This record gives sequence, structure tokens and C-alpha cells, in this order.
Amino acid sequence: MWDLPGPGHEPVWVGLRASVGGCRGFTSKAGPRVEILEPLALADCGSREAAARPEKAIAFAYRLCAVDTDGVEPVQSVLEDGCLCLRSDNVAEGNCAKELLQNSRRDVEYFVAPQVICLGQS
Repeated sequence: MWDLPGPGHEPVWVGLRASVGGCRGFTSKAGPRVEILEPLALADCGSREAAARPEKAIAFAYRLCAVDTDGVEPVQSVLEDGCLCLRSDNVAEGNCAKELLQNSRRDVEYFVAPQVICLGQS
């Protein structure tokens, strides 16, 4: 487990606590975050290797906290100088969740998509 004390600090591996009553715990400050993310990711973060991916995401988020954004105006569009044509948002179809879920290979109540963006971190 990586210890993520906050922005500006390097993460340090501190290990996993032993399983207590069938529930595994983490010894770092990132542990509670990983335990929340684990069921959402449909992944088991019980080992150092399995926990590495969500911990890298948390470490990346901490690095973003260090970015100085004072005086930077938010960008609403990459085409700020151009005219954007808007269309009306009318719902033509819908209320067909049962038909769509028939296409699912797993019964999880939502679709799981593979990661398609590589941030260049290994």
C-alpha cells in the first residue's frame, strides 16, 4: 500500500494489515479511499499488485492538487472564438433498460467498459 500523506509528498509503501474477521484493512492514509474504490472498480485490491492501480490514480490526483491555477480562467469550450451550433435536446426513445440489459454478458446492472486511455504510467 502506498502512503499518500498529501500534495507535495512522495507515496511510500507501508503494506496491508492482516485480515480481521474476514475483512482486510489498509495501513496507509489512502486505504479508506481504496476500500471505497475497490467495489466500484469490480476489482480485488487485497494484494500489493492489485492495489497498485487505484493507488496510482490517487497519487495522480494528489499531483493535480499541486498545480497552481490562480488567475486561470475556466475554459468552456476549445472553440471559444468560434460559434457553436446547438440542437434541441428532444428524447425520441427511452425507458428500455430491460431490452438493453439483454445485451449484457454479466448481470451487474450496468455495463463495464475496458480502460481505453493510457496515461503513459506503468
